[in-house]
Amino acid sequence: MEEEPNDAQSPTPKKRTLENAEPPDRISDLPDVLLHHIFSFLDTRYAVQSSVLSSRFDYLWGSMLHLRFFSNTNTNTTLEKLIHKVLILREKYHIKSLHIHSDNDDDVPHVYSWILAAIRRNVREIDICMATRAAIDLPHFLFTCDSLTVLKLGLGTMGEDFPPLLLPDWVELPNVKFLQFTRVSIDECFAVQLIGSCPSLETLIIVDSELTFEEEFEIVSRKLVHLGVQCRFPMYQRDVSEFKVRLATPNLKVFRWEDYMVREFVWLEPANVDRVEFGLVMDEDGRMALDSAEEYKKMQARHMFKLLEAVSNVNSLTLYGCYHLVTFDPSSASDYLSLQFHNLKYLKLETWLSADCLLATFYMLKICPNIKTLSLHILEDDCLEPSHRCWDEKLSPSLHLGKCWEAGSSKLCISHHLKVVEIHGVHGCMIELMLIEILLKGAKVLEKVVISTYEEKPSDREKGLAEFRKKLRALPRASSTVTFVFTEE
Repeated sequence: MEEEPNDAQSPTPKKRTLENAEPPDRISDLPDVLLHHIFSFLDTRYAVQSSVLSSRFDYLWGSMLHLRFFSNTNTNTTLEKLIHKVLILREKYHIKSLHIHSDNDDDVPHVYSWILAAIRRNVREIDICMATRAAIDLPHFLFTCDSLTVLKLGLGTMGEDFPPLLLPDWVELPNVKFLQFTRVSIDECFAVQLIGSCPSLETLIIVDSELTFEEEFEIVSRKLVHLGVQCRFPMYQRDVSEFKVRLATPNLKVFRWEDYMVREFVWLEPANVDRVEFGLVMDEDGRMALDSAEEYKKMQARHMFKLLEAVSNVNSLTLYGCYHLVTFDPSSASDYLSLQFHNLKYLKLETWLSADCLLATFYMLKICPNIKTLSLHILEDDCLEPSHRCWDEKLSPSLHLGKCWEAGSSKLCISHHLKVVEIHGVHGCMIELMLIEILLKGAKVLEKVVISTYEEKPSDREKGLAEFRKKLRALPRASSTVTFVFTEE
């Protein structure tokens, strides 16, 4: 018997047409403004190459408002021809931002013409980063551009002497709100000629640079809100005892400074900062803060206390690798016994598990009675001398543990507002258990303790961490609502 066709299984001509039709090109149907936004996150060369995908993209890249070009020594190509063509073929269109990052020395001679072309098109943001050993002759009109609101310059090569930031005699940037400099050498003229010529400046960032001023570095800016400085290289063979940073920034809210703490900070006006991040830069082996000469460490401790006193009204405080200096020199510490952070709600400390660091931790908690969140980031202490180490019980003298326990349990009054404790980089050792036990006993309203360990850890430490968690849950606590959260970094 002949089997009748099943209409339910046999597709109709209309269904077959729909099944065989190509899926719609939804990307090509997007409006220009949305495609421009997508392209703004890509290297512009990829946006140009998109023209081969569809006629819709033939000249779309020519009207892009944000241009990004990236090159490095591995590509064996320069950006000269690409940037030249892109800028020439879009003569009629304005540019909002121009980003050029290159590690190729062959690109350096063309920076002048690229900046000129961008300024002629009313550019608002310029981000130029050229890894070169020589000073770049930046065009004078870059520093007198009315349309510019953001200027970022990176000029040097890591591990080399940074080129100086050469400024013209006349600087006037009335609308610049954001300045950032990376890998440059900055002297006194920088503050006088540049910062003073930016009346609208709100953010100043200096990264991986060297401040080469001889005695004083003054920052005067009435509208400055965010100041971040990261000085990675020390000034050898100089008398650093007289170095001072003078700040006249009445509206400053975020203050971030990281260097060798050889500078004294002088606030010419009251500091009403909301967030402070301060750090001590280490040498490559991490020994500067612990193995420096006593006179040098005394100077660092003195500068540390003076800074803390100036910003004692902050709401958030972060200290990197330096706060242990508060216990180094008892004679200088006695001058600041009245130091208190009554408004502080968030405290972050980057620390080793040495005796000095633990004592400093308890000291900081004592002078911060109203904090709600404490975040401790434990550093690997391979760079420390055995006598400084505490995480390894075999190397840690019992005297250190006893001294820390006494300071933490009997003399310390933990904040009655502390609700969250975060401890990152936990090894699972006795000194960490002792630290947590002191916090649990003193914090009466504590709600959460976050314990974070490294994802990659030796097999023998894995067993120790399991035992550590077991002991942790058995510790006595003042708060009945504490929960433990274990995570891996």
